[in-house]
Amino acid sequence: EMLKLAGPDGVNYGRGYGTLLHNIGQEYKTKGMFPEAEQYLRASLQREVKDLGPQHPHVFVNYISMAGLMDDLGREPEAIVLLDSAVVMNQGTVPADHNMMGYYFTTRASALSDLGDQVAAFEAVQRAVDIRLKVYGPKHPYLMATHEVMATIQSRNGDMEGAANTTSKMLDVCYETFGPDDINTHFVGTNKAG
Repeated sequence: EMLKLAGPDGVNYGRGYGTLLHNIGQEYKTKGMFPEAEQYLRASLQREVKDLGPQHPHVFVNYISMAGLMDDLGREPEAIVLLDSAVVMNQGTVPADHNMMGYYFTTRASALSDLGDQVAAFEAVQRAVDIRLKVYGPKHPYLMATHEVMATIQSRNGDMEGAANTTSKMLDVCYETFGPDDINTHFVGTNKAG
């Protein structure tokens, strides 16, 4: 419906059209509709580079979103190229300790881990944890995704105790944020028990 209101090529939406495309792409990704997600995220990236310029923070976020999708699709080399492009385009526009850098390092860690580089992956995820702890504190839901990647890396490195401790931190966040009966809490608790 929003696309219809935006008009052809977003003529009625102005400079926010790229953000609309990004949000639609992220919604498709959440629903597991990956071809559609890729279509909208690519269109969003192109539009925001055109409308806002390559160094705009929204462009940085778009690169990371596309990289996350590529990682989810098992296209990790493409994810790394997109992440490297994000850093080149960013040129300090997003401060080093900004939450978006936490998003960047979490996505990078996941892709590197999937490619088998557990050492570099752990360094990246540790940087993401440090940023997110500084920005949000230890009990914020954004930390859950980063802890999930960290637990996976620890497990792949044979550090089962570290993975269990990291999963416990995720469970603490779930209890405090969502409550004991929430599906997120049950999922993390089941994975910890299993």
